[in-house]
Amino acid sequence: MKVIIQKYCFLLFLFVCTSNALANKRLIIKYKITPQQQNLVTSGRITQMQLNNQMMQPISSSRMAQISKLSGVQIKEVIQISNGAHVVELPQDVDSKQLQKVIQKISTDPNIEYVEEDKLLKPMAVPLSNPAQWDMSASQGDNFAELWAHWNISYPAVSPGNDTIVAVIDTGYTPHSNFLSQLSGSQSSTPCTSTNKANTTCYGYQFISDCRIAGSCPSSTPNSKATIDYTPDGLDLGDYLTTAQAQASNGFFDSSCVAPSSSWHGSHVTGIIAANGYSGGSGILGGAYGASVFPVRALGKCGGYNSDVANAILWLSEAATSSTNNIPIKVINMSLGGVGACSATMQQAINSAVSAGIIVVVAAGNATVNQDGSSYTIHNVANINPANCKNVISVSAKNYNNELSWYSSYGNTTITASGGGSFGYGGNNIYSTFWASEESYAYSSTNSTYIEYQGTSQATPHVSAVIADLITYFNQIKIQYSASNLIDILQSSSSALTNTSNLSDITSGQGGVVPNRTLNAQNALIYAINNYKILAQPSSLTFTSLEPQVVVFTNTTTKEMNVLTAAIINSSNVGLTIVADECSNISLDVGASCSVTVSPTKLGITQATLKLTNDGKTINLVPISVNDPISTNSSGAGGGGCSATQNGDDASLLFILLAISVIYYARRRLYKNN
Repeated sequence: MKVIIQKYCFLLFLFVCTSNALANKRLIIKYKITPQQQNLVTSGRITQMQLNNQMMQPISSSRMAQISKLSGVQIKEVIQISNGAHVVELPQDVDSKQLQKVIQKISTDPNIEYVEEDKLLKPMAVPLSNPAQWDMSASQGDNFAELWAHWNISYPAVSPGNDTIVAVIDTGYTPHSNFLSQLSGSQSSTPCTSTNKANTTCYGYQFISDCRIAGSCPSSTPNSKATIDYTPDGLDLGDYLTTAQAQASNGFFDSSCVAPSSSWHGSHVTGIIAANGYSGGSGILGGAYGASVFPVRALGKCGGYNSDVANAILWLSEAATSSTNNIPIKVINMSLGGVGACSATMQQAINSAVSAGIIVVVAAGNATVNQDGSSYTIHNVANINPANCKNVISVSAKNYNNELSWYSSYGNTTITASGGGSFGYGGNNIYSTFWASEESYAYSSTNSTYIEYQGTSQATPHVSAVIADLITYFNQIKIQYSASNLIDILQSSSSALTNTSNLSDITSGQGGVVPNRTLNAQNALIYAINNYKILAQPSSLTFTSLEPQVVVFTNTTTKEMNVLTAAIINSSNVGLTIVADECSNISLDVGASCSVTVSPTKLGITQATLKLTNDGKTINLVPISVNDPISTNSSGAGGGGCSATQNGDDASLLFILLAISVIYYARRRLYKNN
């Protein structure tokens, strides 16, 4: 099938990356803070900002002399950095190897926390979206373009959707070059060799229980011999069905199941979520291009059984929480459905997924052709399952002109997203990944191609992609979330349909409410940033003494936040206790703060976490380190403070020598015991 792509201008978004090719002479030096300074901060007598300002004072002449002596060249200070560090420069440019030698020499000063090259940064292109992807644009689509731009400025170290796994329950996967690297393995306990021929890795799982639907046996196979087991590897074998095959099935397939070519529907959906970029000649970019997709094949020839889909959901729910088969699924995308009520089996399966912390996103459904073939029926979502089940995010579709698409179900859907399709306009459907085999699956390195589809099936993965991006954001700031949080974000940040002229035609004689709010990916991210965060200051605690330290939590969102408990978790070897708690069972107004005071009961080497929760959900995590005082070096402040060895007397020097001896002896014993 030939697809015509209109020519659009595209935007090139930039992020910074390092370049080591050029000579350089600039270094960044940060001095350690003293225990006395740390105590001033943790006791609240000075703020972290005030401490940083102290450390930003120009480096003293004695320290500059020490740095120059260690490096062997005359070094001067250039500027200061707001975290208390200093930029210094050598008298002339040197190559990377020479600069590293200087860094090593300066690093021998025990008062210095770190020394690093002040690297020159260069712009580099992030993955490009295809000009044909109007659905990713701000003007006609779901505004992923602006989300990507904002993301790459704020979180350049990770990609949108990074470390989030989306399970796509559909027709399975093909080894498409545009997303193969984004697929997640089968995690099978038994050896598995895929028949996809691109490589030997198995991806996802196969949940079709009838070999005739799976296409792994002749359509004439009797019912008694057609049952097959669920197996690793969700490879899409094709869902085509010829008239001859239908006739040979002895009534198992009827004429409505006939499909002259395979849809490769799962591959199309997968590309919308996680395709890894446009090369300038081909390819697309998925809305969550850093996410992984776990492909689940539950649909084949003529669709798939409700029981198979439910079993897939239940398996994914168990896999997400099982220690023996750990696949941390965060989102399930189901671009599938049928007319009728939500089945009890499906509802229970969905409830299991939600209980396991999985977000379930479902297509609201498309128009169905009437039996005589001369007309079609557009449905209220209340009559489409599983979109009408509880605890799901149901997705209706809009077109290029920001109208509700002619085929889309209407009614009480959760959100509308780009699905394509406009009467009278032509084209402008959703361009995504496709496999070139006409009927059954066949591998060729040239079979990775592209096609335009339309439907709520295409709208749904746009929403799954945004949710994957939001989950990655919450993971970055160490805040847990719930399905209700995500629904609130999607709806509160949505945009209005700008053209509603076709709505009366869609709902004529059928009643119901037409969805008029559409997905806005960029707005969703901004809304999450502004409304779901309680700031911790300091963001981590380090103990070198039994002196208590205070963490202040501030509601930096735009609405009141409830806090139920503050607790210390994962503490081992060394006891940690909360000695004062203002943050349990309170409501924090916008801008309000509360504090938690923590103290160790003894010193040693351990790691722990201070956890703030709301209704069982974590809203902030503060890492805690308790250090062995024997291994803690005395240090001076940055910017001209005194160190233990400057102008010290003989007693101070003897103490330092004794400490060094103790450390040496302890290390010898440790080495000997190991």
